[in-house]
Amino acid sequence: MKGPAVSVLLPFHDARRHLGYALKSLARQSFRDFEVVMVDDGSTDDSPSIARSFAKRDRRFRLVRSGRVGLARALNRGLEVCRAGLVCRMDADDYSLASRIERQFLFMESHPELTLSGCLVKLFPVSALKRGYKSYLRWLNSLVTHEDVARDIFVESPFAHPSVMFKKGHVTELGGYRDLDGPEDYDLWLRLFLAGRRMAKVPEVLLLWREWAGRLSRNSPRYRTVKFWRLKGPYLASLLKERGLDAREILVWGRRYAGRLAKELMERGVEVSGFITIDPKRVGRTRLDLPVFSPDVLGSKRGAFVISAVSTRGARSDIRKILKRFGLRETLDFLVAG
Repeated sequence: MKGPAVSVLLPFHDARRHLGYALKSLARQSFRDFEVVMVDDGSTDDSPSIARSFAKRDRRFRLVRSGRVGLARALNRGLEVCRAGLVCRMDADDYSLASRIERQFLFMESHPELTLSGCLVKLFPVSALKRGYKSYLRWLNSLVTHEDVARDIFVESPFAHPSVMFKKGHVTELGGYRDLDGPEDYDLWLRLFLAGRRMAKVPEVLLLWREWAGRLSRNSPRYRTVKFWRLKGPYLASLLKERGLDAREILVWGRRYAGRLAKELMERGVEVSGFITIDPKRVGRTRLDLPVFSPDVLGSKRGAFVISAVSTRGARSDIRKILKRFGLRETLDFLVAG
């Protein structure tokens, strides 16, 4: 029996408040050749009953019970069940616009070189949005092409997890989702990137991404900022070694997270020569027994490779301008990781 063209993977846990709304958005899709694999991650409320009611009305909806295993394992359990070669992610508290699956499916069909596609997203309700999330959304939606994603992938997660569609085989060959003390989605994007897989976005808003107090990324310690920084180190070290950049003099620009990143790199055999800061009070001091320079040192260190680890709002563009003024080329001579 021929399987569907797309499998929608939707895990949930105690999601009665929004699950019906999310599933309705899938039932109303313009694209019809899909299945929805609803993975119940040990719910204690009546959300499984909501899922079952959809399964009774529409054969495309299938309920899978995983027991309480956590998000990463529930996702992997769902991946095992998905019958299509293309998997579309969805969360229980979000809403897919009616053309979402169709637009992403056609995008993947017309760009066979891609492993993963995302889309632009809109946060809702507007009344719940704070300045930080608005800034993150502007950055997130500015990354459309593979080149955009590759340039900024070490800044933050370049995709909203429930917005992606990916080739199942390319993900499972890397082991699927890792159950780790950190963001499982960002970890997967970094593994795909280092494996040479291409990722891009449909340049349209196709997903409404709910911002509310119960959102997992706001409540789980796995999504704290420090966990993102801890995750970057090993992958960044691998990238530097793979490209032979570890043979160059490595300088890390920043203060708060720069030391943490430098330690992660050095623990993995990447030698760091020093730090850069614009704070005149810190120039000339040492950190981790390494010298702290002003950006002017780049005038004499022509072969250096610079990693920016500054997360202050607005600093990213200023640092890029300074580095380019010294003739450094992004990805070739410097990389922004914050």
